[in-house]
Amino acid sequence: MLPSLPGLALGLLLILALGQTFQFQERVFLQSLGLDKEPSPKKFQPVPSILKRIFQDQEAAATTGVSQDLCYVKELGVSGNILRLLPDQGPSAGDATLRRRIEPREFEVSFDPGELSKETRLLYEIKWGKSQRIWRHSGKNTTKHVERNFIEQITSERRFHRSVSCCIIWFLSWSPCWECSEAIREFLNQHPRVTLLIYVARLFHHMDPRNRQGLRDLTHSGVTIQIMGPTEYDYCWRHFVNYAPGKEAHWPRYPPPLMKLYALELHCIILGLPPCLNISRYQNQLTFFRLIPQNCHYQVIPPHILLHTGLIQLPLTWR
Repeated sequence: MLPSLPGLALGLLLILALGQTFQFQERVFLQSLGLDKEPSPKKFQPVPSILKRIFQDQEAAATTGVSQDLCYVKELGVSGNILRLLPDQGPSAGDATLRRRIEPREFEVSFDPGELSKETRLLYEIKWGKSQRIWRHSGKNTTKHVERNFIEQITSERRFHRSVSCCIIWFLSWSPCWECSEAIREFLNQHPRVTLLIYVARLFHHMDPRNRQGLRDLTHSGVTIQIMGPTEYDYCWRHFVNYAPGKEAHWPRYPPPLMKLYALELHCIILGLPPCLNISRYQNQLTFFRLIPQNCHYQVIPPHILLHTGLIQLPLTWR
């Protein structure tokens, strides 16, 4: 028996109404997350905090054995399972920086703070004027140090004149030597509207007084120098490395204590203190890090930094 025309019309209206209701709920849900439309699978966006809470609640429920209604989002009061998980597919093929990314193995070897790699690798990004666009690239030593190569390349650009305003961020596997520090200062003096922020994985021949003075001179010239930490390693992995699909969050987990030791030594350099970190290589295989603090380090370095780096320890009281 064929359905009547009024029945067909009623069914069609019901389908349309349900479709509009679902679209409305989904639109409200996405707007509450700060998204104007459905995120494209090829476009990665930060996970909204509200989603993090949802996932954390689900993980907590799984560990305690308490069941949850996955079709109800309590934070939003929206029924219906409308969450879409987008698998990490590696850097998008449409990524303009894809051809300028380095391979994972190259990143792992070059930026490992526990290895004394002979070559210096530079990852950098430039933000021009008030533009929100960021230009990323990389470089390494040739017959010249990578810092000099960068300066020569960027100053050869026809548009790069004295009045150009830009912000440059360097991620260096080794800190600049004293000669490169002089070249950087000269470059910044000739381009006063350029700001430079330098992150380094290791300190280059940090016992050499000339290298220590070169880094101090850079900081006195307005350059910010910091040791790379987990945040910087993660950032470089995501934006400069051609990681494999599903490996976006799997950057090399280098030992945080090494980062702290280098940070402490850099702090000593900036304060004009003698070295407190000794690095030695045994049979070209093992690298040893040893603290050699003097009285001046305990007198000048703030207690919270000494405590954070392990130079001092709080006494334990047993009750």
